[in-house]
Amino acid sequence: TEDIRPGVRHGIGGPVWNTRLHILDGLLRPVPVGVPGELYLAGEQLARGYLGRPGLTAERFVADPYGAPGARMYRTGDLARWTGRGTVEYLGRTDHQVKIRGLRIELGEVEAVLAAGPGVGQACVVAAEGPGGLRLVGYVTPRPDRTVTTGAVAPATDVPALDTDALRRHAGLTLPDYMIPAALVVLGELPLTANGKVDRKALPAPEPAATAGDPDARPVTDTEVLLAGIFADLLGVEDVGLDDNFFHLGGDSILSIQLVARTRAAGVPLTSKDIFRAATVRALAELADSTAHGPGDGLGDGPAPQTATVAGPLPLTPVQRRFFETYPTDPHHYNMSVQLELAPDTDHDALIRAVTAVMARHEALRTRFTGTGAERTQHIVPASQPVPVARRDIFGVTARELAEVMDRAAAEAQASLDLTEGPVARAILFDGGAGSAPRLLLVAHHLVTDAVSLRVLLADIHSAYRQARDGEPITVAPVRTSFAQWAARLSAHTRDGAFAAELPYWKEVLEHESTPLPLDGPGPNTVGTEAEFTVELDESETEALLRTAPAAFRVRTEDILLTALGASLSGWAGGEGVTVDLEGHGRGELFDDLDLSRTVGWFTSIHPVRLSVPGDQPPRARVKLVGRRLRAVPGQGLGYGALRYLQREPALLAAPTPQVVFNYLGRFDDAPGAAEGGPVRAVLPAVAQQSDHAERPHLLDITGVVIGGRFRLAIRYSSVTHHEKTIAELSGEFLRALRALLG
Repeated sequence: TEDIRPGVRHGIGGPVWNTRLHILDGLLRPVPVGVPGELYLAGEQLARGYLGRPGLTAERFVADPYGAPGARMYRTGDLARWTGRGTVEYLGRTDHQVKIRGLRIELGEVEAVLAAGPGVGQACVVAAEGPGGLRLVGYVTPRPDRTVTTGAVAPATDVPALDTDALRRHAGLTLPDYMIPAALVVLGELPLTANGKVDRKALPAPEPAATAGDPDARPVTDTEVLLAGIFADLLGVEDVGLDDNFFHLGGDSILSIQLVARTRAAGVPLTSKDIFRAATVRALAELADSTAHGPGDGLGDGPAPQTATVAGPLPLTPVQRRFFETYPTDPHHYNMSVQLELAPDTDHDALIRAVTAVMARHEALRTRFTGTGAERTQHIVPASQPVPVARRDIFGVTARELAEVMDRAAAEAQASLDLTEGPVARAILFDGGAGSAPRLLLVAHHLVTDAVSLRVLLADIHSAYRQARDGEPITVAPVRTSFAQWAARLSAHTRDGAFAAELPYWKEVLEHESTPLPLDGPGPNTVGTEAEFTVELDESETEALLRTAPAAFRVRTEDILLTALGASLSGWAGGEGVTVDLEGHGRGELFDDLDLSRTVGWFTSIHPVRLSVPGDQPPRARVKLVGRRLRAVPGQGLGYGALRYLQREPALLAAPTPQVVFNYLGRFDDAPGAAEGGPVRAVLPAVAQQSDHAERPHLLDITGVVIGGRFRLAIRYSSVTHHEKTIAELSGEFLRALRALLG
């Protein structure tokens, strides 16, 4: 028989007559082709058990969920996977399984990858104690044609030696970061026991030089400590290491904006591009320390804080122009609102002063619009016309009645908004008397705010409230770039042809004909017929979505969600792929002298993306494919809106609107400053309210958000184009596709 060497892939064929093979994960679910799992034997040829050993029989002979009632299968303890040819490949033993930093690792899988590396003959991987705790150590030998001259069981010193850096790069093409050995040792041969197996206890300890970057390295410098603290606070992580990745810890594009704002406020000059380019504490600290800090304003490098409003009429931004083209009916009624549950001991007078000061700081909330249709302009009115902040008593209102009272007040506030004369935003404090929890309702037209803006407002309200409560003068942090400045620069940038080079890319995306979605009815597809269906993951699954899976696949959470979405939509529509509109925060850093991290306004970008998710590929390959497609989008999609809505590019105007829009809002978990004695105890996510008569531009509006430690997916649809049962089935398919990626 062939020698079963450690870390070498061996084809072991398929099942013999009257026998079945299963390769299953830890929950006894079949794994896709190419994905490692445990090998189980079943069928008529299976033995009844171990003679006279009932305990071992019960452990190894388990119920077969894929056979007839009462059938059993044998748990081999072998790690294997299916090949594309329908045969089985042996990878090692599952009893060589370890857990490092909470992540389960099959040593046999790592060994197989190393053994396939350049110039490698054999490979063995063990978990050993290191300076920062348990870590992986890999031992490799050269191929026979590259055997080192010394046959000793010791690190090889004679040429030709293996290139361990190249081997690490090879492993990184297949394995997630946490499965790449922290140390690699080259040996002349692996030590063996008397019966020919690798003697793992006889493997030498690695030399310090063999160790890669320590995954448990701690922040040391002032900048590293600052960044690690901001990471921990934003992401809800207790312990952040020097090489921990912001996105692998649960970060997203919206949180990256908050990261930029906080680092700048502390005098560390970073940009959103920096966060995506160098996402670890170590790399960001090196970038920051190599850049000079700002001239004493406490905000690092970048433009000076906004000192004056841009005068005169301003052009619309792409998303604003899209709004007026898409919603010609009742355009005044498209509002965002957020409801805050406050601490019972909140100082109401201090809160009103704080909200008033914050609303006055952000000039976009004083925007007025003139003109008709999409040919409108906008301008900012003076601060002498402040945003109204009202106070309303709700004494004696029961918990059951409170929702109705709040809904009625929100409807009244929304009806009072006026795009031409103002106001375009309002705030209402609901006072229930001593001992009851007051509520704060913020309402603003979508033309002047978005999800990122609401986070800026809430953080500012928290800070201003603490100052007002403590009797201090209210000082709201400066805004570096106004929305008016951004609108003017973006319009001029587009006129100068800055996005012309992107046009071939967008034409190529749109030339793919998307498979139409099945319909249950003819419509109409209006806001008045809209319904919503919601599903969610539990806390452990959400943790896997935010942290474990991004670290394993080395992608962002949004990539994983879009992979699951593409698979479920393609399966439902029956095609090879679908094109969806993807919403982003739209705060791309086009200009080095503009900083939008604290700017309130509507920046959202919407652009098409093609989702083609091959079902015959393993999860890692599918996620990587979608991730590469998203990374190929130029400028985070901002140019598409500029070309279509500002430059009026005919090829883009003629393209049909995708039937689905997707928006991942990230984490909306924590109330700003709740742990620091702030007034806000709970935040309900922002929702957009529209006129019932408005036409919906998409058949499905899909939003993902993390609330209370759980990921929640909401699908808004027209109840006369789709039945609830249909949307429930689609939601179930999405969850199944997502859970398959989460493992």
